[in-house]
Amino acid sequence: MNAAKTDESPLLDVRDLKLWLPGPTNLVPILTAVTFAVAHAEAVGLVGESGSGKSMTARTVARLLPSGAKVDGDVLFRGRSVRQFSKRELREWRQSTVQVIFQDSRAHINPVRKVGDFLREASCVNQKIKQEKADANSVRLLERVRVSNARARLDQYPHELSGGLLQRVMIAAALAPSPQLLIADEPTTALDVTTQADVIEILDELRREQRLSLLFITHDLELAAAFCDRTLVMYAGMIVEDQSSRRLHDHPLQPYTRGLLASRPRLDGDLTRLEAIPGRPVAAAEALTGCPFASRCVDYRPRCSSERPVLRPFGGGRVACVRAEEIHGVPAAAP
Repeated sequence: MNAAKTDESPLLDVRDLKLWLPGPTNLVPILTAVTFAVAHAEAVGLVGESGSGKSMTARTVARLLPSGAKVDGDVLFRGRSVRQFSKRELREWRQSTVQVIFQDSRAHINPVRKVGDFLREASCVNQKIKQEKADANSVRLLERVRVSNARARLDQYPHELSGGLLQRVMIAAALAPSPQLLIADEPTTALDVTTQADVIEILDELRREQRLSLLFITHDLELAAAFCDRTLVMYAGMIVEDQSSRRLHDHPLQPYTRGLLASRPRLDGDLTRLEAIPGRPVAAAEALTGCPFASRCVDYRPRCSSERPVLRPFGGGRVACVRAEEIHGVPAAAP
């Protein structure tokens, strides 16, 4: 591979990514306009309702797609197109440079193999260390993610571990090759609140210690804001907002983001009925013209159904909304 780029360039640069998957009769659009970047040592949250395309974005970035998928746009890693990697380069990239932590740990660990087998394989394949060193390395990795009695855990089977412990095993395996980019696809969904907080704290601590770049996928805005530097909001297969996490919560730019924030329960005041976004989420295939959020938007105007929004700089971030200036009372830029 080419020499690494300087830290001024993004580690990961996703440009106008589009994805179609085989349907019953033809290809179905899944992603229609996904553009974002992840800098060195930066944590970026990707949020949105179920079906918005978050997980498929991660799989497209890592080239983990089913047969028959069609992709347009590009994914650059340190300036090189991942789509142009040879099979050997792609295998090496997945083994040593980028790691994915999947949502359901039990579905991604062989239930008839011991935890030690899973970690030894990660250590031996990714770091090419000798077998006799693999156990010590596995114990060190488990201790790093705060697993108690780490050596004894090597002889246990996945069903003998709680969901929280098993997710920590997944994180430990992902850290084995010392990756540069970690993609965490809703890694805390099946965990209770206390365990969820522990896993997030571990990820954040490891990211800062190792200067990892992190793409954190979740449907929970609060969780993304807790430790992500920036938050991307996704709807119907496209990025509709990109802001710093703190500013996004205080000054949402897109009506969809505003609706998501308003629908959260609050603990700092009297309990009131939760606000809800009207209508139902739409898939990318249902919203190929105009704004995909138009049918649910409280700020809807007829032009929203005819003009397709593009992600553009606005208000200190980026937003995909044709009426952003009107909604926020900002004079339109001179032509």
